[in-house]
Amino acid sequence: MDKKQFKRLLRDYLHDKLDKDQRKQVDEWFDSFGYGQDIEPLRDEEKVDRIHQALANRLQTHIKPPRRTTRLYGWFPKVAAAVLLMLMAAWWIWRPHERLENLQELSADLPPSFDTIRTDAGRMKRVVLPDQSVIWLNASTQIHYSSRHFEQHRELVIDHGEAFFEVTKNPDNPFIVHSGAVSTEVLGTSFNVKSYPELDYVSVHVKTGQVSVSAQNGIQLDTVAAGHGLKYHKEGKAFQADDRFAADAGSWMEGRTLLDNATFAELALVMQHRFGVTLQTRLPEASHFRYTMTILQQTPLDETMRLICDIHQTNYRRQGNEITIY
Repeated sequence: MDKKQFKRLLRDYLHDKLDKDQRKQVDEWFDSFGYGQDIEPLRDEEKVDRIHQALANRLQTHIKPPRRTTRLYGWFPKVAAAVLLMLMAAWWIWRPHERLENLQELSADLPPSFDTIRTDAGRMKRVVLPDQSVIWLNASTQIHYSSRHFEQHRELVIDHGEAFFEVTKNPDNPFIVHSGAVSTEVLGTSFNVKSYPELDYVSVHVKTGQVSVSAQNGIQLDTVAAGHGLKYHKEGKAFQADDRFAADAGSWMEGRTLLDNATFAELALVMQHRFGVTLQTRLPEASHFRYTMTILQQTPLDETMRLICDIHQTNYRRQGNEITIY
C-alpha cells in the first residue's frame, strides 16, 4: 500500500466509511505501537481536549480534514486524542527523518502542563516517574509534576499528603521535592516526606543515602543521613531533629503507622486516612493528649479504638463514620 492509499484509508477511518474488516485492520495496526495501554496524561479530560486541538491543528497540512474541525468532537469522545496520535504516527512512519523535529515542534506548541496524581482516604498508589524513580503515595495525597520535562528537570510538588521516594541515581541531575515551605534535594536515595495541611509541621525521614533540606525563608541544613530525620515547624519556621522511627521511614506502606508523641489532631488525621472515620472529642484536656503507638491497618477499627482509649483512660462511641472520645 503506497502513501496516498494509506492516507485515504485513514481519512475513511475518520469518516466511518470503512467496513468491519478494514476498521479492524487499522485498529490492529494502531495497537501494534503499544498505545492501547492506559496512558496517564489521557486520564485528564482537559488535557485530552488540549492535546486533541493541538494535534488537529497540526494535521491540517498533512491530511485534508473537513473544513469545520468542530465536527471531530462529534466523531470522537474520549478516544479523539488517541486517534489523532495514530494519524501523526502514520505521518512520521512515511517521513522518519522528520519524526524528532516534528515532535519537538509540536511539543513547543503545547502550553506548559502538569500531571496530577492523587489518592483517596484508605488508598495507596505506586507511581513510576519518567526517570524510573518510584513514588508511593499514602492516603489523601496529591502531587504534580511535568512529565514532558521531568527527565531534564527532576522536580515535583507535594500539594498535600505523604509520599515515600525511591530515587534513581543521577549525579548530574538532582531530584527535588517541594512540600510547602520545605524543599528536599537528593541525587539518589530513599526517603519519606509528610506534608498534610492539617498538621503544624512538615517532616522528612531518610531511609537510605542522604538528602539536603532547605526552607523558603533561607534556612538550610546540612545533609540528613540515613536513619535520621527532621521536622519543620510551620509557625515557628524552625527545624527540629526527629530521628525516632526514621529507620522505619515508609512503614505505612506495610500497613504500620508509627506515632511518636502525636497530638490528638494528628491521631485523628491518621484515623481518617487509614479507616475513613472522623475522630472527634469535646474533652478540653484532649489538647494536651499525646499518643505514642503503632496503628496496624489489619487490626479491626473497634480494637484500635480500645487501644487508643486505654492510653488516657477514655471511652468512645461510634455513630456511622463518626467516633467521639469522651
